[in-house]
Amino acid sequence: MIVEQIRYYLAEENLEDFLAARRELSSLRARLDLPEGRSLIADPVPDEGPAVVWQCGYDDEGQMGLAEARLMGSEEYASARERINALVERVVLELYSADGD
Repeated sequence: MIVEQIRYYLAEENLEDFLAARRELSSLRARLDLPEGRSLIADPVPDEGPAVVWQCGYDDEGQMGLAEARLMGSEEYASARERINALVERVVLELYSADGD
């Protein structure tokens, strides 16, 4: 299993707008029959750490590549990503393999 984690660093005042855009992406993923992932919200939002961590699990690299390919052609995906990019100060993408896989 592969776990993708995206750490979003943003100001607390941008949190609700960010979450609305992130939820749109999850809804789009569901409509495309892709794993939706899960948003983890820091409570409280730290000064130095990420405000939100989005994570999603994939069976293998093929499933992760399929998700990327389906999303890349979507105008809705591009629009939500643009809104997210305007709200965040920094983004960190990390990939993990599950122990035992």
